[in-house]
Amino acid sequence: MILFAGRPSDSRKGLPLFLEAVAILTTLSRLPAFSVWIVGGSPREVSSVSRLIDRIRSLHDLRLKGRIQLWGRVENAALAEIYSRASVTVVPSHREEFGIVAVEAMMCGSPVVAARTGGLEDIIADGLTGTLFTADDALGFAATLTAYLRNHHQRELHGESARRRAQSYFSKFETLARVVQLYEIDFVESKHSLEQLKPNREELLTHERMSRIKAIFGDDQISVNHATKGRHPVFSVEVGENRFIAKFFTRRFSLQASLFPDIGELSPERGGLISYYRELYNRENPLAPTIRSLEATGEPLIVSQWYRPLAEVSDEVLDNIVSKALLRCQSHLPLPECEALTEYENALSCVAERQDSPSLQKFDLASAKLNSRMTGERLTQCRTHPQIELLRFQILMSENIWPLPLEFQSRTHQAIELLLDRQEIILGRPSLAHGDPKPEHLLVDAMGELLIADFEHSRYTVGPCDLALWFTFTGVRSRMEASAVEVCERIDKQCKTWQERYLCACWVVSEVIFFAVHRFLSGDRRELQVTQNFLRDLPISLVKNQIIR
Repeated sequence: MILFAGRPSDSRKGLPLFLEAVAILTTLSRLPAFSVWIVGGSPREVSSVSRLIDRIRSLHDLRLKGRIQLWGRVENAALAEIYSRASVTVVPSHREEFGIVAVEAMMCGSPVVAARTGGLEDIIADGLTGTLFTADDALGFAATLTAYLRNHHQRELHGESARRRAQSYFSKFETLARVVQLYEIDFVESKHSLEQLKPNREELLTHERMSRIKAIFGDDQISVNHATKGRHPVFSVEVGENRFIAKFFTRRFSLQASLFPDIGELSPERGGLISYYRELYNRENPLAPTIRSLEATGEPLIVSQWYRPLAEVSDEVLDNIVSKALLRCQSHLPLPECEALTEYENALSCVAERQDSPSLQKFDLASAKLNSRMTGERLTQCRTHPQIELLRFQILMSENIWPLPLEFQSRTHQAIELLLDRQEIILGRPSLAHGDPKPEHLLVDAMGELLIADFEHSRYTVGPCDLALWFTFTGVRSRMEASAVEVCERIDKQCKTWQERYLCACWVVSEVIFFAVHRFLSGDRRELQVTQNFLRDLPISLVKNQIIR
């Protein structure tokens, strides 16, 4: 259920934009059934909204099915129950000084999708307690709602975080304490008054986490400090002259489950034990840092040896170093002949022959079983073959799964056709990939050998997936700046055979499309334009560097 609460006649609250977004949702295929509740307004206002809905065919049809409810004004005492029933609460305001509806909804555990304006930007932790979209963008608004409708785990995690944040920031106790603090003499004279007024943020180094780290080392005198800003809490631990890294694996939702429909038996969850088991699987990997201690109970924890970061080198030298390291990773733990591999190969042949959604689902399940050896037997969606991922986007966009701009769809279709036309699906055996090579993951041991931290995204893939990720998203430029010309030149330098160059290019294109769509469904349009520019320059670059025949 999608909830709008506010006065319908107040033009600032954005009800027309919400109705436009709902109308867009009705045009999409394979979207879970949803209902709309509109709460607020006098009988006259409700009557006006009712007449408007009846004049818009898609909304009228939705209402006839009982999936649009106009509640009008309700008692304040009833609001908590209404908020708690909402899968997601929307606040599409054009202007909002504060945003009390967002606070109330979060207090009741409802994630909030809101326009990026006014106080809403301070209330909502974008991507943690809800999603902010560009104000007055109906297409982007509808896109963010599709992610919540498709992934119940995203709704649950954002709802839990929303309740914690609202209670920490806006409870009566916290608010009144800051009001009292504002009028204290010492506070008025302080140079840091405004900073002190900010509400308490969620504490990362909790008492429980600190106790668990101390228990591992058996020392109360250790020094523990927050180390990174990633999704998982990471701490630097100093014990005398020795230094370690402690990483807790929090539960997250699967990006694939938010993007793709019908994941079936596959888990909509990520992080937690899934990430922990992936790290454990790579414990003997020659590129992995040495693990000092690990605990799977409660919030999974791994403590590893600290290593110094790789020193700065030229871009070309860095590409050479990383390329050689990633080849070593690919040769670790090769897949044995087994039933899961046979099922994967059969599913790959099936999707190559039929090229439809049912065969894609069969392939996803086979890929998940193949990779379950490193996820504690949990079945998760794993992108294992670049040509199949390109085919996936081609099929899903033709089925109108997402409300994407036409120009983006056009360039995406052109790029995919360019790479897949007249080219058979390559039936290569998957090899181990790190899954997320970034500059901050590059470390050096005492002998000067390169290590790569954070194997929590590792999986078995066909072709140089890691190299494609490195070229596209990191290294010389970030994915917001990468150009097709530059990436194709780097592919040509580092890949030895035509097949490697081709598969690397397929991975690059599939990943830039994936993250552009993901960011759009997360309320951010910028990467759509960046990807459009990348795909615009791609055809001539592929031909120039002999990546396509």
